[in-house]
Order: sequence, then structure tokens, then C-alpha cells
Amino acid sequence: MWEHFRTNLSYRIISLLLAIGLWAWVTTAQNPVKEALYEIPLETRDLSSDLMVAEKPSMVRVRVQARDSVLAEVTSRDYQAYVDLSDAVIGRNMVPVEVITPDGVEVINTSPSQVPIIIDQITQIQMPVHPSLSGQAATGFAVLEPTISPSEVLIAGPKSILDRITDVVVDVTLQGHRESYLERVPIKIFDAEGNPLQDWLRIQPDTVEVFVPVIRELPSKRLVIKPEFTGEPPDDQRVKQVVVDPEMVQLFGRWELLEQHDYLYTQPIDLSQLDGTTVVEVELAVPEGTYLGIPAQVKVIVEVE
Repeated sequence: MWEHFRTNLSYRIISLLLAIGLWAWVTTAQNPVKEALYEIPLETRDLSSDLMVAEKPSMVRVRVQARDSVLAEVTSRDYQAYVDLSDAVIGRNMVPVEVITPDGVEVINTSPSQVPIIIDQITQIQMPVHPSLSGQAATGFAVLEPTISPSEVLIAGPKSILDRITDVVVDVTLQGHRESYLERVPIKIFDAEGNPLQDWLRIQPDTVEVFVPVIRELPSKRLVIKPEFTGEPPDDQRVKQVVVDPEMVQLFGRWELLEQHDYLYTQPIDLSQLDGTTVVEVELAVPEGTYLGIPAQVKVIVEVE
């Protein structure tokens, strides 16, 4: 009897193993393990509040594997790739990439598995905001210099990026306007090559109010801009070259007032404060009773040697 029981037990165990194997085979055949490749935005975490990321890769590639049914339900937005910057120092850091996956998904590899992160000290500067106009007012109407409030913004970020800033602007688009208007516009920041920098910076406030005066067109006259200088260059130097940008401006007013002027002068520029090649942003001296077309402020490039 014992032999009969042992034989039956063996058959039962074998049958169970065969059933498990058949189930596993069917499951695998119907829902196989597959691989997938995702491109995921790289985040940063736990960086000290007095530091800021100056440079980092924007994306990493993650190869994963999972059952076909699992992969069918997830997208790249269900993954997170990040670097832990709790131990980061100013300068270049090589930091491993960590990946958080949905349940049932296994990471095969991450490319790159380590990334260079440039950390810089946060500094702040205050800079004026200038309008960047496009389009035109309606025929018979003129646009005067927009008023921006506040006229300056506080910009915080890595010193290496702050040093690259050349323009802090707001876009103002005219579409046949016949009257003055007020709008709130986001700040844009660019370097000398026109590359946007605002994504790396904190701007306070990040939007400003722009009042755009639109008036019925008055008689106008184009005048050459002449820089007004005071003082003398330091250390027996001399002014080698002066460039004004733009060179001319449109002045509006009654004809009897416009006829009195052949040039439009800048506010005084003190030569004693200049050294080498200096770019000075300066207001124009607008004669009383006249109105200035765009711009009201010009750049004067002075080369002293």
C-alpha cells in the first residue's frame, strides 16, 4: 500500500510540475518580457538653497524590461530620472543618475549612467527692462516710447550666466492699434548671440506692465543722434571711436519746433568714467514740446585708448 501511495504521489508531483510549466509557457507566450527605450527629462534634487545648477544634460536614455502588458500601459511620463545634489560643490560634479520606474518595470541600463553637473553660487543683479517692438500702428497713427512698470527687475542665478546677459526685454506687438493700451508681458533675457537665458535664472518679477502710447500722427523729422560728452578720458587717453546705435531717431511735433533742430543730443556721458571699449545706455535729450519716436534710449559705444 505504501508503494502504491508513493507511486501516486510521484505522479501527482510530476503532474503539478507539468501544469506549472505549461502555465508559465502559456503566460510567457501570451505576455512575453520585452524591452523598451525611453528618453526622460533629467531632474535635480536636494541642492543647497544658496547654490544653483549652471549646466546639466537635459535628457537621459533609459532601457527597461517588463511584461508586454505592463509596457503597454506606461509612457515616458511615468518614469523619473534625477540626480541627487545634496553633496554637490561649486564647479564640476560627476553624479550618478537615479531612475524611478512604474511597478513591474526593471531598468536594464541608463545612458549616461553618470552626468556632469556644473554648480555655481547664486548671485543677484538688478537690470533695466527694454521694449522690443514689432508690427505697426494703424495708418495715420504713431507709437511713442512704451512705459514699463517696474522698469527694472531683480535677476538671480549663477554668476557665469549673469555675466552673459546683454538684453532684458519684453515683446510688444502692434497690430494696427488706433489707441493706447496696457498689457502684462513676460520678461525675456538674452546673451550677445541672442540665446535665451531665462530658463537658468530667477526673475523677480517675471512679468511687467507695459503701457504703449498710440497717438494720431504728428509732423515728424528724422534726426541724427549726437553724443554729448563731459570730462576727459583718464590717464592721458583719448577717444578713438564713437558708435551710436541707432544712428537716427524720429522726432514728432509742430513744424515750427522741428525746424529748430538738425540733431538730437544724448544726455551727458562722463568720459572720465570710461576705460577701454565701453557700451553706455543713455537717454536722449528731447526738446520741449516734441515727442520722441522709438527708441527713447540709445547705446553709445565709446573706444578710449
